[in-house]
Amino acid sequence: MKTLSEAPTVHPTARITDCRLGRWTEVMADVTMREVTFGDYSYIVRGGNVIWTTIGKFCSIAEGARINPGNHATWRAAQHHFTYRAGQFGLGEDDDGFFDWRRDHWVTIGHDMWIGHGVTILPGVTIGTGAVVGAGAVVAKDVAPYTVVGGVPARQIKCRFTEEQAEGLIEIAWWDWSHDELRVALARPSVPPSTRLAGAVAGCALVQVDPRSVLRNSPASVAANNVSASRAEMAMSIRRAEAGPTTAQLRPPSRLVWSMPVRAKKAPAHRHGSLPSHENRRGHQPRLKAVSRSARHPVSR
Repeated sequence: MKTLSEAPTVHPTARITDCRLGRWTEVMADVTMREVTFGDYSYIVRGGNVIWTTIGKFCSIAEGARINPGNHATWRAAQHHFTYRAGQFGLGEDDDGFFDWRRDHWVTIGHDMWIGHGVTILPGVTIGTGAVVGAGAVVAKDVAPYTVVGGVPARQIKCRFTEEQAEGLIEIAWWDWSHDELRVALARPSVPPSTRLAGAVAGCALVQVDPRSVLRNSPASVAANNVSASRAEMAMSIRRAEAGPTTAQLRPPSRLVWSMPVRAKKAPAHRHGSLPSHENRRGHQPRLKAVSRSARHPVSR
């Protein structure tokens, strides 16, 4: 089993220039990074290319991602790079101002982001915490927190959680917890919902975490999520996939159902005066099968 360390793990074939790598990070083979801030616990898979970007904590960047590729000078008569890399061609000095312009279009990526295979994030884009970018997408505009986007250009597909749930997660900011807090939260055994809160408070006491609700100043979030009164409890809710009120808080609301409307089929077109179908010959309408609400499928579970 691969084991990381507090010091960044960088593959020998990776090329890292003027970057700041956080704790427990991993940079895999053939990755190129230049002037990048890489948050704690984040990783980037083979073949990624990143420049002039700030990446938050706990980000997952899949193979072949391209973040902040350089724009060309489309407003010039010649957009080839000889106009700003003149030195390569023996045509004079490089245009340093052009590279400053590129650097000004910084990309900012929040925490707990998942960037799929082959994604391209264009210059100047900001992607919110908890968002997901589907494989092969080209992101040209900002992405809101806890949304899922995909396509070329990338468009919003859905929200991961309700607005209140997303605000609650951002407010507790579990990505800022200490390594000890995370260890306690993940090591706790599964317990019945009735005893879960007491166990969570006891677990927090081990690392001297304030057991009071970190959402106490956000009544709307508390009411919407029924969040328990400890950091460890919320972390377990995120991690565990067990039944119970805590896990249900993080699922999309059950009222969001997606079902196609039931419509009567049109009678087939008749040629050469042929008779209509037997069902419609006597003036009957096609029978519709009733679909109960319970039979509908939620958007996601």
